[in-house]
Amino acid sequence: MRAILIISTVLLAGCATTEQGPPGLTLDDAKAIVVSSRAVYWKDPESIRDAAIGQPYSCTGGLVHVARPPSACVCVMANAKNLFGGYTGLKPSVVLIAGGSVIDVISPRSQDECDSMVPFPELEGKIAVR
Repeated sequence: MRAILIISTVLLAGCATTEQGPPGLTLDDAKAIVVSSRAVYWKDPESIRDAAIGQPYSCTGGLVHVARPPSACVCVMANAKNLFGGYTGLKPSVVLIAGGSVIDVISPRSQDECDSMVPFPELEGKIAVR
């Protein structure tokens, strides 16, 4: 019985996906990575408004991603235009980050995955070209 309890605990620990604080990735780093990839993941990136972002968290355990396993995740919420030119409303997304770049954007698996959001104006509107 005790062996079953130990094995169950080890298996469940491997499924943890919301540990805080991935090593070496700050909120500012995550913001820069998301902004650099916004044209790939939003149909009309210049229309983005009401953006918010959560703290980066470790999402390596239990998350299956075939191409490259992510080293960190961050929740982003934004309102942007769709292909028909209409705003879609605030949509939460989980951004998967590996090697300093976005590897995918997926829907959150639970509502608490996108708690504690802060404004993210860097993602909104046109980005000045230097």
